[in-house]
Amino acid sequence: LFDPDFRQSDYIEVSGGFKDRADKAGVYIVKAGGEVMIPRRSLFKFRSGNNTISPGDTIVVPLDTDDTQIRGLPLLAEVSTIVYQLSLGAVAIKSFNNN
Repeated sequence: LFDPDFRQSDYIEVSGGFKDRADKAGVYIVKAGGEVMIPRRSLFKFRSGNNTISPGDTIVVPLDTDDTQIRGLPLLAEVSTIVYQLSLGAVAIKSFNNN
């Protein structure tokens, strides 16, 4: 849930932290309006001046593509989780437009 006092790293920590296969250098934020905030040099230094998390934003931690162990069912599970989360976000945004 949104907490105005949380930083990006707090949200990742509350969600369970980085897993072994996480690409920590590839973390980015998809703003509720669709804008993508990509880190400049380090984990949470963003190019835009708006580096805060707002309600409806999604923090994306991609899989490390150098990991050769991601095959078959684990890969399918990761992909389906990402698709589910993106779909849930799209439905939430659509419900805001209907009101």
